[in-house]
Amino acid sequence: KYNIKTIEFQFKNPKILKNLNLKNLKKKATIGYTIHNTGIKNQNLINNFNYKIFVSKFMYENHYRKISNPTIIQNQIEIDKYINVPSWEYKNQKTALLISRISQDKLASIECFIQYCIKNNIDFLIAGKQEPKKNIKEKILKKYNLNENIFIGNIDTIDYLSKNIENILFVGGMGLSI
Repeated sequence: KYNIKTIEFQFKNPKILKNLNLKNLKKKATIGYTIHNTGIKNQNLINNFNYKIFVSKFMYENHYRKISNPTIIQNQIEIDKYINVPSWEYKNQKTALLISRISQDKLASIECFIQYCIKNNIDFLIAGKQEPKKNIKEKILKKYNLNENIFIGNIDTIDYLSKNIENILFVGGMGLSI
């Protein structure tokens, strides 16, 4: 009815695949699967998809070698690149850093971070690019009566943290480990 050309599965529980007739679905559309940190026992089933995307080279190399011709998106830090990066240690740092896209869909998490820092009397900075034409920063600044210099723009995370290791108490972010 809607002339759908591609269907991509991105769910954490692959059991739903058992209830689908993938053979008939492939006759009507291209089907693909994006594999996050999901355990999939029936890798032969995934090989029937037109395309397979992994969001971790580590996951593919260590758990999914039976899946053929995947596209791998590297979303983890290649630790060898940062072998000489200094290690963080507590030295009475006073500032927390949030790294996030400044957008409506991240607003609740950004506000949670701000509220936590205010409640615990922790200085904070927010790094990231603002979604165009949304004025999210302005709304946050006004709502919490903050100085605009808490927003520091886009940063190269490893480079920034390496240079500011003496200043940052902790780092939070969407998809980041604290």
